[in-house]
Amino acid sequence: MIEDYRRDGCIVTGIAEADAWSSLLEQQRAAISASGTSNRPWVFWELHNPWSRAAVNVDSWQLLDVCQAPVLIEVLSLLMGDDIVLFDSQIVPNPALTEFDEPRWRNDDQFFPLDRPNGLVVRLPFGSDAPRTFEYRRHESAGIEYCRGQVLIHAANLDYRSPAANDSGGFEYVVRYFPAQRLYERDPLHPKHVQLTERYPWVNYMKMPLWLVNGEDKAGNDFVTGFHTRTGRWTTASARPDG
Repeated sequence: MIEDYRRDGCIVTGIAEADAWSSLLEQQRAAISASGTSNRPWVFWELHNPWSRAAVNVDSWQLLDVCQAPVLIEVLSLLMGDDIVLFDSQIVPNPALTEFDEPRWRNDDQFFPLDRPNGLVVRLPFGSDAPRTFEYRRHESAGIEYCRGQVLIHAANLDYRSPAANDSGGFEYVVRYFPAQRLYERDPLHPKHVQLTERYPWVNYMKMPLWLVNGEDKAGNDFVTGFHTRTGRWTTASARPDG
């Protein structure tokens, strides 16, 4: 596994719980569709975050359990070390967007505003039993097949062609992690934040909460920002309970 990842920048592995996770993800996506908000891009973002706007429609606590499941973290530890931070998740394709449906080469490095490039992306397929092919290129173009019940893990900076462009009819839950030796930058002028704000103005990566899901933080990361709800405020003085 480790040698394959070092060579190709991606692996596919089986995890016993992955099939149950797929069923949970199908339920959560159905809940979003039933809410009538599926034309709003943010309802498919930060799904593991109980303080996000997406949490209105999904059970973020269950999805957070998936993201920090010991069986998954054990595999990630082999690839990135024992100190791991979780920060982002989303469902693709996002019906409110078209970019994830485009069969073009991309990488996820733009989603990692770190002091030094690094990070891993986990892809959990659901919604279809049909196999799909993850096309990637490092030294040369290649492809790896995976399906429901399996997990695909790849480097954040690996160039790939979106699996969502395949005709499998399925979806993916994409979760992003980085090693706790890296600092998550919260400076709004950081180039990655500028780019993210321009492309995805409905998601505030500068205030995205971080979860230390394994090991120790070695970089002095901010684990306070994002872990609070907005304070309730009265709209007028006459509306206050005290008159």
